[in-house]
Amino acid sequence: MSNVNTDILIWRRGDAYPANWPEWLKAADIEWCQIEITKSGRVMWYDGVWYDGVWGNGAWHDGEWHDGVWYDGVWYNGIWHGGHWLDGEWHDGEWHDGEWFRGAWYDGIWHDGDWHAGTWRNGEWFDGVWYYGAWFGGEWRDGTWRNGEWFDGVWYNGVWANGIWRDGEWRDGEWHGGKWYDAGEWRPDGPPRRR
Repeated sequence: MSNVNTDILIWRRGDAYPANWPEWLKAADIEWCQIEITKSGRVMWYDGVWYDGVWGNGAWHDGEWHDGVWYDGVWYNGIWHGGHWLDGEWHDGEWHDGEWFRGAWYDGIWHDGDWHAGTWRNGEWFDGVWYYGAWFGGEWRDGTWRNGEWFDGVWYNGVWANGIWRDGEWRDGEWHGGKWYDAGEWRPDGPPRRR
C-alpha cells in the first residue's frame, strides 16, 4: 500500500514554483517531484528525482537522490547515489555512495561510502569505510572498520582495524586491533579462533 496521495500534482522542471515551497526547495536541482507542504511548512517528498541542492528538513518517502547535502529529516525509502548526510533518520532504502556524518540508520542496504559517526540499528553493509559509530545489529558483508563499538550482528568479511567488539557473530575477516569481549573478559587478540 502506498502512502502517496494520488491527488498531489507532479511538479516538473520548468513549471512555476508553488507559493508555499521553501526557498531551499526552489534552489534545488530537481527533475520532477510529487510533494506536499504541510500546514506547519514541513516538506513531504513522496517521489521524484533530486540531482543536487540542500535538503532542509522533512520526510522523504521514495525517489532518487543523486547529490547534495541532507541536513536533517526522515528518509523512509528510495535510492541514494551520492552526497553528504549530516543528520537525520534513515528507515529503509539503498545507499550507493556518499558520506554519512551522523544520525540513525534503522534498516536498508549500504553499498559503498564513508560512515563518519552515528548509530546503525539494522540492515546490510556491503562495502565502504566505517570510521566511528555504534553498530547494534544487521549484517556486515565487507568493508573496512576503522573504529567504533560493535554491540551485535553478523560479521561476514572485511578488515577490522580498531574498536570494541561486545557481542555478535564473527565468521571471517582480518582483525588488526581493538578489544574483544569474550566470556566476561576483554581480550586484545580478537575473535576466538585467532588464538
